[in-house]
Amino acid sequence: MGTITFENETFNYKWWQGERLYSSAESPIGFDVETEKIHPYRPLKEGEDPAEVPSCPLTVPKLAIGMAYDGKQLVLIHPQDMDKFLNIHRYGQLVGHNIQFDFWAIAKSLPKSAQESMFQMGDRNGLHDTMIMDMLLQLATGKYRRVGFQKDGDKARMYPTS
Repeated sequence: MGTITFENETFNYKWWQGERLYSSAESPIGFDVETEKIHPYRPLKEGEDPAEVPSCPLTVPKLAIGMAYDGKQLVLIHPQDMDKFLNIHRYGQLVGHNIQFDFWAIAKSLPKSAQESMFQMGDRNGLHDTMIMDMLLQLATGKYRRVGFQKDGDKARMYPTS
């Protein structure tokens, strides 16, 4: 067990041991996965800066760790336990930022049963994405977060934000 402080609040965390976390539509489980570093699909040329390589296509990064928070407990999920975690929580509600990336990493790294659990959650509206919700809010209100730089002048555009 360990602790982390964020915005003057301290949270305890532990490795997930197979327990079911609480979730409901009003109180979904915060969920995220971290991956190994994303690498360009092709090898870098001599002297080439990785930042100069076009972002697509990329190799799908391998799952490194998962995290979940139900408002009471914060758990770290080892990749070997992620399939079991998703199976136990397939009838729950998960919310994440850019959750389609998490799905992508899970699909690459885990057995098909993990993908099936994620599809089940999605089919019954159990997956929620804060990045998509933010973009829909920008679209609905007309209040965009950034200005895009274009040859024909600056125009407000909708961008995903963190």
